[in-house]
Amino acid sequence: MLRVTSLHRLPRIPSFRQRHNYKLVGPPLRVAGDNDALSHEVLTTKTNAVTGEPMRIYALSGYVSCLYLCHYPERPGPNVVALDCGTPVDATRIAHFLRHFRDNDRRPIHGLGSSPDTAVDGVGSEGDVLAKSLALAVATHAHPDHCGAARVYRRQHGVPIAAPARLERYYAGWWGAAQLMSERFLLSAFAYMLGRHRIERPMMSRTDMCLEPPQVTTAGGALVDAYPRLQDGSPLPLGFHDWTAIACHGHTGHMVGLYHSAARIFYGADLIIARGKGRFAGPLPIDLPEEYLHTVERLRKLPVRWLLCAHGGIVDLDDVAGGWDYVLDEVAEHARTGALAPALRRVSLVSCLSTEPQVYDPRTERPRGPPRVEDLEPVPAYHLK
Repeated sequence: MLRVTSLHRLPRIPSFRQRHNYKLVGPPLRVAGDNDALSHEVLTTKTNAVTGEPMRIYALSGYVSCLYLCHYPERPGPNVVALDCGTPVDATRIAHFLRHFRDNDRRPIHGLGSSPDTAVDGVGSEGDVLAKSLALAVATHAHPDHCGAARVYRRQHGVPIAAPARLERYYAGWWGAAQLMSERFLLSAFAYMLGRHRIERPMMSRTDMCLEPPQVTTAGGALVDAYPRLQDGSPLPLGFHDWTAIACHGHTGHMVGLYHSAARIFYGADLIIARGKGRFAGPLPIDLPEEYLHTVERLRKLPVRWLLCAHGGIVDLDDVAGGWDYVLDEVAEHARTGALAPALRRVSLVSCLSTEPQVYDPRTERPRGPPRVEDLEPVPAYHLK
């Protein structure tokens, strides 16, 4: 006789319905649990000591990573920079946050109203908030949780994208397609481990990422890029020159971090994972191990007070015993020993599908083995002002 198992004993299967009923829950920042709970933290600082222009960095809980919005309240809108794009659905989270968040003075951050509790006239959808608030979005490297929403920002809302060179080549060819499929699966599995009750499809096009800079017409009638791609030492375009890109190769061969010299803030994307309680680790996977160690040793020359981690939130290095050097020692040791939990060792096998070792320019590769002091090029002089 066929026996039916009672429904309450069956394992919980996550829902795939794409409904968005977000609610702001306030600090502390926590990327786990309910999909619709938007927790956040705020870091207030200044762009420089001369003008004293205020700058606020909002850390928002995304699907599997922290989303960082840099807001310049004294500038006319659009005056918000997204330090990374996130997944395609993360764009709706940012839109909801821009629409509904109010600071201590009950003022919005979307820049469309100047009085407390001002209604957003002419904004009939969340997309309008993105178009009128975001001046620039950065895609630090080619993973779905960092550049997945670039197409949404650029194609649907006209937000300019700043991205490093060679990013589109990461998913080139059949091996690149296999890499993207495996990363989509791992991203969903990681979200399930974080307690996300609804799996959000991290769909992105590997052939049409919409990462090209907007084009402008010269006096001669030719179309040229409005700004170049991000390279080591290049400032962010469109007037946000207080942020500078730093090459952070290793996790991929093209990833960049963002550094604010006046506030000593470093956004390392996936370079460093903050595990909590003063523990830090390297990313998964590491496509170029020698390049990763080279990047870690090179960053020791960078004065950092605040560390923004895509996975782990905002870290005040004054509260970490040993400071910046301790953090780099931890991630370097993690990368050398490969001290991974058994369940995560299989994740590192994804790097075998990556085309990055073939795409990466052999002329710029470092000698194999531990990095030597004489091999470390200095950080760009722009940071040392």
